Amino acid sequence: MVKSKFYRVYFYAALVMFGIGLAIVAGYADKISPELDVPYEPTHPSVVKAMLRLAGVGKGDVVYDLGCGDGRFVVTAVAEFGAARAVGIDLNPQRIKEATERAQGAGVLDKIRYVQGNIMEVDASPATVVTMYLLDSVNLMVRPKLFQELSPGTRCVSHAFHMHDWKQDKIIQHPKARNNRISFWVIPAHLGGKWNWSTTTPAGKIENSLVLTQTFQVVEGTILTDGRPSGAIQNSYVSGKEFSFTANIIAKGQPVRINYKGIVEDKTIRGTQEWSNGQKYVWIAKYDSSIPEGKWEFTVAGPVNLSGKLTLQLHGRKIHATYFVKNEGREERLRDVYLWGSSIYFRLPMYGRERLAVFKGSLEGNTGNGKMAVITYSEEGPFDFNYAYGWTATKTQ
Repeated sequence: MVKSKFYRVYFYAALVMFGIGLAIVAGYADKISPELDVPYEPTHPSVVKAMLRLAGVGKGDVVYDLGCGDGRFVVTAVAEFGAARAVGIDLNPQRIKEATERAQGAGVLDKIRYVQGNIMEVDASPATVVTMYLLDSVNLMVRPKLFQELSPGTRCVSHAFHMHDWKQDKIIQHPKARNNRISFWVIPAHLGGKWNWSTTTPAGKIENSLVLTQTFQVVEGTILTDGRPSGAIQNSYVSGKEFSFTANIIAKGQPVRINYKGIVEDKTIRGTQEWSNGQKYVWIAKYDSSIPEGKWEFTVAGPVNLSGKLTLQLHGRKIHATYFVKNEGREERLRDVYLWGSSIYFRLPMYGRERLAVFKGSLEGNTGNGKMAVITYSEEGPFDFNYAYGWTATKTQ
C-alpha cells in the first residue's frame, strides 16, 4: 500500500508526555485535533499481492484501501485478483491523480472510485475487504470505525502495523514487508448474551442455554442443560460468522461431550452438534438478550475511584458513549468503545491521561458486571492487560 507523504488524518487525541517530546494517543480527548502525517512509503508489489492473497480477495469482493497513495492496491485487487470493485481514499490530490492514471493504464477505472478525503469521514460499510498501511496509533484510531461500519466476516489486512489488543487472526512474514510482518483480522459476529435451543433425542427433548461474554473475537461462556449449569465451554472459535465450541453436558442423566459448529446470522446460529456417542443433530440457537442502550450506574474497584455513569446511544451501527467520573466531576466522550450483543468494551482516560482504564464485561437486562485493567498506553505493548479490578453496573434509564 502507498501512503501519501502529506497524508493527514484528523482525529481527536490526547497528548501524553514521554520524557522529551509528545506521543500521540489516538482517540481520547474531545477538544484536541492535531494533524498526523503518515509518510509516503510505497508498498513493494510482492507485498501488495501477498496482502490481497491473505485477505482472500476474489470475484465479488469490494476492496477499500484506507490511504490509497498511487492506487496500486485497488488496481491490483481489480485487475489481478478479480475484485468486483474497489475504493481508494487519500487526502493528497497528487496521490489521487497518480492513482487515477494507474487505473486508466490498467483499463480498470470503471471499477474503481477514488475519494480525496479523510479516511475517518468516508463510509466503509460496503467493503468486504479493507487494506491499510498506516501507523500503530492510526490503526488504533481506525479500529472503532471498522467495528461500527463493517459487517461480520469483513477481512482486514495491515502492512506492518498492529491493532493493539485486538489480536491478529493470522500473521505472515514477508521479506519485503516493513518489519517483515503482514497482519490479518476478520470482523467477528456479535455473540455476547444468551442463546437458547432445543434438541430432540431418543431419550427426550433437551433444553439448552448458552451465556457468552465477548471481547473482539475471544468468546467465553457457560452452558446450561434443562436449567442446570453444565460448566464452561471449551475450544471456542470465532472467525467472522463462523462459531464453534465444545461442551460437556449431562443429557437425561448421561454424560456426553458435544462439538457445536454453526454460522451466525443476526440473531440466529444455524449449524450442527456432534455428540461423543455418535449422534448428530441440527443446531439452531436463538438470541435472547437485548442491546444495552441507556444509562448505567457503575461501581468500580481499583487504584482510583472511577465509579460513574455510562450513557450508551446507538444510531444504526454507530455508538455514541460518554462516561461521567463522579469523583472527579468530569465527563469523557468514549472514542474506543464496542458492543458485541450485550458484551461491552471501552477505554476511559484516567485523570491526567498518563494512564487508561480498560473495561470489559456484560450489560445484561438491568444489571452488569465485568473487569477493569489500568494501563499506561504504549504502541509497543504489552497488550495482555491485567484485568485485576471488578465492576458492577445497574441500569437507571
